[in-house]
Amino acid sequence: VSTAVTIADRDKIADVEDTPILTYTSDMTKADNVADINRAIRGYDATKDVTVTVNGDDNAQTGITAAQIAGYTGDGYTVKVYANNSGVITSVSVIMEELAKVISVNTTKNEITLMTSEGNVIIDEDHDSYDDLAGAVANGDYVLAVVNADTGDVEAAYVGKTVTGVVTSYTNKNALTVGGVQYKPSKCADETGDLTAPASYRNTTDSCTLYLDSNGYVIGVDSSA
Repeated sequence: VSTAVTIADRDKIADVEDTPILTYTSDMTKADNVADINRAIRGYDATKDVTVTVNGDDNAQTGITAAQIAGYTGDGYTVKVYANNSGVITSVSVIMEELAKVISVNTTKNEITLMTSEGNVIIDEDHDSYDDLAGAVANGDYVLAVVNADTGDVEAAYVGKTVTGVVTSYTNKNALTVGGVQYKPSKCADETGDLTAPASYRNTTDSCTLYLDSNGYVIGVDSSA
């Protein structure tokens, strides 16, 4: 799998084109982190209608608090907060990636089939992600996918980064060290197909491949070697 990660479609998934006032990619639910968010949104009007978009699924609510914003965060999630020119917070975008397995590449029909948490999904040449995957993936590969749990649609899919080597150490919080770099587990991490969840991998002898999400957290481990 390529080491390139394409994340340009994140704002498109949320149907937002403006620059976010806040971006979080780690768990912010601890009290001191919530206090930090509260300070960051001070001066903005957080009492008006807000649209919270989770992987393309829109949900409207009246107002939003720092604790509610923190509740959408997690290690590996991308949470962006947007406000209009009047300083009113208008929307929150939440992106939660998963690993999807490529189970078919049909070059005749220009279709790539992904096995996702919501079932098999065909990415054809009319899908925004087709050009990112075509020619870059083969049957059996894994890609990062943003899946709408409400519709089952793949909002975006792209090739993620991998790291190969021997895990030289691990922590009780499931962080794995390869090549002198420690990689924390993604909140989205679980067993996907033939892959192992980071929490389950404790082999410090054999080489393995870590699959990373777009924020550098481990989302799966290939221990087949």
